[in-house]
Amino acid sequence: MARSITAVISTHCVILLGIGSTLGAGLYVVIGQVGKDVAGPAVTLSFLVAGITSALAGLCYAEFAARIPRAGSAYVYSYVTVGELVAFIIGWNLILEYVIGTASVARAASSYFDDLIENRMSDFLKTHLPMNVKQLSDYPDLLAFTITIVLTAKKPKGVSRVAVATAVVEVVVVVVVVVVVAVVVLSVVVVVVVVVLVVGVVVVTVVVLEVVVGVVVVVVTVVVVVVVVVVVVVVVVVVVVVVVVVVV
Repeated sequence: MARSITAVISTHCVILLGIGSTLGAGLYVVIGQVGKDVAGPAVTLSFLVAGITSALAGLCYAEFAARIPRAGSAYVYSYVTVGELVAFIIGWNLILEYVIGTASVARAASSYFDDLIENRMSDFLKTHLPMNVKQLSDYPDLLAFTITIVLTAKKPKGVSRVAVATAVVEVVVVVVVVVVVAVVVLSVVVVVVVVVLVVGVVVVTVVVLEVVVGVVVVVVTVVVVVVVVVVVVVVVVVVVVVVVVVVV
């Protein structure tokens, strides 16, 4: 008797899972190394080519989904359209892809953690567990191995926890966005207030300087006028005295 599968993941959760599967170590680790050491600014062209290729692949999946009236993946579409042998090969390729992707992401997470602790883990493993094998790492990454095993062990317990984890991630993202927006708004407000205060201080200073300069000009003018009047009076008095003395 066939059992129906209960859907525990919403469309929104599936979209977030798809985005999470695309944002792996290749985007956050390899792209930086390639951009710094190999390609430089030309790495943007690689993004352009990859984006066009992804769009074409999406169109292919859309055409498969329209022609085959059932949910599926590359394995199901290959099984229906090409045959069992090709589907068998593609299925194992998908497993290999997921294995390599999980290993690379775990390795990247371990590398990030090692950088945070100033490479103490890698130095310890290189000293005590060296691997002198070409094409392999210098040491066995036990942390990446542990991450992979733990995630693999938790996977068979169902995807209902994925929905819960996705909801938690959504809440965290919303909180982070709100905090970032609040910080940005607060920073803008602070900048505006500081600019207004600075402009106000400058305007007040200019006005005060203008008043002070005006007062100084008036005082200087009054002093000059008084001095001139005094000088004129003194000259007149002297002239009068001289005239009187001469006449007498």
